[in-house]
Amino acid sequence: MTSFSRSTPMFSAHSRLRHAVADTFAMVVYCTVVNMMIEIFFSLV
Repeated sequence: MTSFSRSTPMFSAHSRLRHAVADTFAMVVYCTVVNMMIEIFFSLV
């Protein structure tokens, strides 16, 4: 936690952007996996 105290505003903005991109990518992957599981479930029923 001490390493974040000396971060510059540009770094924090860049970090926020990277976290937003990572969160969006994770959400897309999660939705894709869930949709595939739902399709497989309905195809087996």
